[in-house]
Amino acid sequence: MMCLELRRLVVGSAGRVAATISVLCLVGFLGLSGCSGKTETEKVDPRAELASRGKLAGPISGPVPTASVDNAVYNFGVMEAGEERGHTFKITNTGEGTLILTPGDPTCKCTSFTVDKKELAPGEVAEAKVTWRPVEVQEKFRQVAPITSNDPDMPQIQLNIHGSVKSIFTIKPDYTWQLGDFKEGEEKEFPGYVFCNVDDKFEITDLKTTNPEITASLEPASDVEVKKANAKSGYLIKLKAGKSLPVGQFLEAVTFKCHGSKEAEMRIELKGNRPGPLTIVGKGFVSKMLLWEIGTFDAKKGYKQTLSMFYDDGGSSDLALEGVESDPPGMLVNLKRDENFKGSGTRKRYIADVEIPPGERAQIYNEGKMAMLKMKTNSPEIGSIVIRMKFNSLVK
Repeated sequence: MMCLELRRLVVGSAGRVAATISVLCLVGFLGLSGCSGKTETEKVDPRAELASRGKLAGPISGPVPTASVDNAVYNFGVMEAGEERGHTFKITNTGEGTLILTPGDPTCKCTSFTVDKKELAPGEVAEAKVTWRPVEVQEKFRQVAPITSNDPDMPQIQLNIHGSVKSIFTIKPDYTWQLGDFKEGEEKEFPGYVFCNVDDKFEITDLKTTNPEITASLEPASDVEVKKANAKSGYLIKLKAGKSLPVGQFLEAVTFKCHGSKEAEMRIELKGNRPGPLTIVGKGFVSKMLLWEIGTFDAKKGYKQTLSMFYDDGGSSDLALEGVESDPPGMLVNLKRDENFKGSGTRKRYIADVEIPPGERAQIYNEGKMAMLKMKTNSPEIGSIVIRMKFNSLVK
């Protein structure tokens, strides 16, 4: 009902005021009586609006359910790539109506989850298990498993998992340690680290090197280094190498075993170079690396090539070979001094005639597996010369 009040004031000649009040009441078609001055609104169930947007997983009438999650966020901590872990979230219906749960799609294919109950009476509890199996290292990860419900106050339930994915054991500076160039007679020490990202304590056993001229020792890493690596524990590996290494580039390794909550066999490649008083020159020969890239030849004819060796030991003695080893076996080397060479100072030139003998079968030596020629010399400065070789010997 709408009420309109009209007031008219009349002032008489004697200054008296007479008030005439007319009241006009407009009554609506609903036939309401009285005049309250308020508009009555109809009570609306909030589920209706959510349902119209497709946000609700169940009916929009009747008693209202309430979804309560103990803790919607779980921290997996540090995991290893390929490792699988799971966590079970609990969802309780603390409302008065039936709670309906509909699982959605997780944010990653590496995440899967199941809900053991889809309809919960008041007071019932559902368990939602989220499983995560990362395939690669990630400094930080966060995944979400979504569930739609018919709780108007929580139509979307998001179960969150987070953490980091690391290798349980990590090597610093890397899995290949570059030892650099060694000067004649120089001995070098090289520090490196092995860290564990999971355990507060672990052990290293069977520490070995592939060359007895390279030694390795072990001691616990300092707290500063462990913290810098964002790890839980670690060891310092000290390498010592130099004086007796063969001339040329070398590729060796240090191996060991790690024992923690998991075990692992580790291998670190060691690369370096000792130039020495000798320089080798020839077709396809990379002097600094002592690498000989021969190419392809007919296995039945074999291969012959001459290398020039420039040697400067201060003029004390001539260079001579004391033995030759090879893989494949049978390679021949003939070394002789070039008497016509007039080098500066005490520098001398030697000619090495190298032969790979004929064979009846094809052989391929490349990056995966190289051939090797080792020449033992009479020089205390040089020791042995080890040449790595690449070639294809084909049977035509």
